[in-house]
Amino acid sequence: MKHENLKDISWCMDQKRYVNRNVPYTVYKEYSNEQVLKSDVTLKLFLLKDLMEVDEIPSKIDFQNSADIILE
Repeated sequence: MKHENLKDISWCMDQKRYVNRNVPYTVYKEYSNEQVLKSDVTLKLFLLKDLMEVDEIPSKIDFQNSADIILE
């Protein structure tokens, strides 16, 4: 059985904090409640991370609105 949730993912680099809010993940109860990100979510996170770290986009964003950022 799986259950979908949202969480914030953040990290610090060069004394600056970056935040992706509302990142979707799935919890699989049969696998010790492990949190799993889908591959498309992981790819988007890497793309957004790179854009954030070179100041192309804000350091704090809502992942749910990130498709607009990537498609520009």
